[in-house]
Amino acid sequence: MTIGNVAPNFSLKNQNNEDVTLENYRGKKVMLVFYPKDDSVVCSTQLCEYNKFLYEFNDLGITILAVSTDSSKSHLDFASKRNLKIQLLSDYTKEVSKAYDVLGVFGYSKRAIFIIDEEGKFLYENIKLPVFYQKKAELIDIIKSFK
Repeated sequence: MTIGNVAPNFSLKNQNNEDVTLENYRGKKVMLVFYPKDDSVVCSTQLCEYNKFLYEFNDLGITILAVSTDSSKSHLDFASKRNLKIQLLSDYTKEVSKAYDVLGVFGYSKRAIFIIDEEGKFLYENIKLPVFYQKKAELIDIIKSFK
């Protein structure tokens, strides 16, 4: 993905089996979080950290959407177990992960963050090795730099 380009639109089911379409977030900043697997150690740590400080992201006008190739049912179990308020989107067909060039060799999404502006354009991109993730404080600083 290239900074300034329009992010590929998608429509995916969330943990409640409701449709979530990226285009519906025009006019808002979105932090799109791709992660490999529900309830794995690093993914749980990452999403629980973002969830714990969700109010800080919201105060900066950021909506977080998290995407993995797990099913909506798996997302519901994960969200319930971890008390997650973040929408978890099921890319079960792997089409969105492919469109964002984050589909890993084993069929899981890579760990990646994309920040998309109010016009649907990429402001920021970061793809990490699966065992690492960007901490909340680093992301907050990056988001504040866009103001």
